Amino acid sequence: MRKRPQGFRPRAKRLPSIASRPDERWATDLTHVWCGKDRRASLAVIIDCCTRKILGCHLLDNGSSKTAEAALKGALVHRFGALGRIHQPLAKVR
Repeated sequence: MRKRPQGFRPRAKRLPSIASRPDERWATDLTHVWCGKDRRASLAVIIDCCTRKILGCHLLDNGSSKTAEAALKGALVHRFGALGRIHQPLAKVR
């Protein structure tokens, strides 16, 4: 059995999450919500980092990637009206 290395492990740089205008940066979170005695569901939420408004959310009984995908789809429909091509180019991330 191989032993894990001890000592300093480099970490990713911590960058500030600052948005100066709406739709510049979105954030997502996935959490588990207890439903009943022995059940839990996954809740995925998409928020706008500037306004702190919830753009989309989805609750599903399993924690698959479909939960996050449905939340993002809801946020895109809420913000842009429909899924499809965006006529204005998206902002570059620094």
